[in-house]
Amino acid sequence: MYTKVRKNSWAKFCREFNQANQFRHVTVRIEDDPMYHVKTVASSIFLGLLVAKQGRRITKISLCSGSSCLDRNVEPMASVNQPVSVSITKDETGVDDCLKIVAEDGMTVSLSLEGKQDPQLCHTLMKEIAHSIYERRGGSHGNDVEDWLEAENMITDVKHEFA
Repeated sequence: MYTKVRKNSWAKFCREFNQANQFRHVTVRIEDDPMYHVKTVASSIFLGLLVAKQGRRITKISLCSGSSCLDRNVEPMASVNQPVSVSITKDETGVDDCLKIVAEDGMTVSLSLEGKQDPQLCHTLMKEIAHSIYERRGGSHGNDVEDWLEAENMITDVKHEFA
């Protein structure tokens, strides 16, 4: 089922989309119409859509994935400046299948969602972050609980960022 999202509902749609699809595997496809150039971003763990506004006008929508990099746990996979259209396709069971965002310049970003929302993906990302914390400390043993708790706090902050 294909649905075009009304422009005045984009911010609300993005919040609801994030809640329903956080921690799913995704593949991003970027089509640059004027040059007929297509780029596919490798499958990642989806964290959410970030919306940038100027007043009430949405000026940018960024599609973000998780990262074990301690400096930035959220990594933009693609950003759409000056979006003009947002649409969603759902599968036969009503689960989000593909999100499409079209920019004013004709660029189209498609986010294909794979599988269901998976808490195990959250755990996997947390494990990767905890390991990065361990490495940052120089690989010294004995702080695994503290590393895990710090990673857990980072993931909690990320979840709230997309709420």
